[in-house]
Amino acid sequence: MAVRSIVFDRVGVDMASSVEKEKPLPRGPVMTVVYLDEIHKLKMVNEELSGSGPSETHVRFNEVCDELGLPRNGAKQLIHAFSGAIQGGELDGRSGVLRLAPDKLRNFIAISLGLVCQRQVQEFQIRHWVGKAAFAATFRRPLFSILEKVFDLIQRCTSSPQTMTATEIDEVLSFMILAGHAQSELRVELSTTISCTDASPYGGGSAVAQRFKEKSLQVKEPMDGANACGQ
Repeated sequence: MAVRSIVFDRVGVDMASSVEKEKPLPRGPVMTVVYLDEIHKLKMVNEELSGSGPSETHVRFNEVCDELGLPRNGAKQLIHAFSGAIQGGELDGRSGVLRLAPDKLRNFIAISLGLVCQRQVQEFQIRHWVGKAAFAATFRRPLFSILEKVFDLIQRCTSSPQTMTATEIDEVLSFMILAGHAQSELRVELSTTISCTDASPYGGGSAVAQRFKEKSLQVKEPMDGANACGQ
């Protein structure tokens, strides 16, 4: 609320442009995102404007912070709209890529190597690593598929420290190596065709959707009676 008071009351940003949880996105060309320690102003543009400076809103925001004696984190200000840090990630506005921040990646590699070097690991160490891994996977969702045996390891560690198996070490090292690819391409075009296949390795069936159905799937009412699963 203190930051909102600065942004909306002192700086004069229109409160109707604020993006907030559990509320519809604001209508209009500009949206304002207020964080605990910063402010982002979002606007749709047709092309990147190389060399553009900070907006009037950010200039005024910095002036108000100076008047109040509040320090600012220069590394987290996206005033040039091309690159910057966003909640543990790094946004490259020129290539259109949102990736895990380099310092977070280096930290994750360090704790991963430290973990597999332990003779025995404790529950907290595994939970801490899994939490870091889950955060990295938010930038590349398929990375979640690597994690499997480490969850069993957590359960084993609840009673006493455990020695990691070769499979568990493989999961940690595989995730650590692929964490370097934890990034999302923000400018990838969406396919207009959806292909659906079953899980059979022999290709038991497949379908292609190219348009929306006019009606939803009609499901029959549930039937009462024992031994009626065939119906």
